[in-house]
Amino acid sequence: MREAKNKKTMIDIIGYIGMGLILYSFTIENIYKLRLMNSIGSIVWIIYGIGIWAGPTIMVNACVLCIHLHWFYKNRKTKSDNNDKFY
Repeated sequence: MREAKNKKTMIDIIGYIGMGLILYSFTIENIYKLRLMNSIGSIVWIIYGIGIWAGPTIMVNACVLCIHLHWFYKNRKTKSDNNDKFY
């Protein structure tokens, strides 16, 4: 019984960490850093969603992560770029 409570507490802590990362990301002005921090928060929330078996939590954060990854791919620096537009 105690192990189950400890596991629930650990899963809740993971959820709170994910929440904190996502909320913190919205205070960042640099769009690259904002999306990076939000992506990390989404990964943590996906782990949390798996821990509590919450399909909607997993799905929404997987979609958010895919959106961010697409943005990173679309805005990646190439060797021909001379400017630092987002970094």
